[in-house]
Amino acid sequence: VFPGETLRLSVWKNDGGYEAVVTAPERDNAVALAGVEFVPA
Repeated sequence: VFPGETLRLSVWKNDGGYEAVVTAPERDNAVALAGVEFVPA
């Protein structure tokens, strides 16, 4: 991913917190970041 390109963040709620994936629409929705998990502290 280069500066100026769009990133799309998709977030899903699960039982223990949230999961997320970041894709680059201008690169045929290539995954830029996956396996992200947010949990309460």
